[in-house]
Amino acid sequence: MDDWSCLVFCVRVGEFESLLETLSREVFALGIDQLAVLIRESPAADHLLPLTTALELEMGEEPQVAIEVRRVAEDMQQELLKIRELLRREEADGNA
Repeated sequence: MDDWSCLVFCVRVGEFESLLETLSREVFALGIDQLAVLIRESPAADHLLPLTTALELEMGEEPQVAIEVRRVAEDMQQELLKIRELLRREEADGNA
């Protein structure tokens, strides 16, 4: 990869991270239960089963899914927890 390609890639990765941060804020503002409903009603619902499973776990439900889906969902749930904690810290810092 030449320097120019690397620069373009890095900018796009940075934009992607910014997009993810924005989406994370919106998701938690919307509420996990509302997000789960939106995903279930989406045409892409079948492709997002690990995410909806993670959200269901987050809401205290016990979804009946394949063990592989459950493992991915548990990993996603850990990432959701990290994002939530980061947003809480940022909010606390902003209110201090």
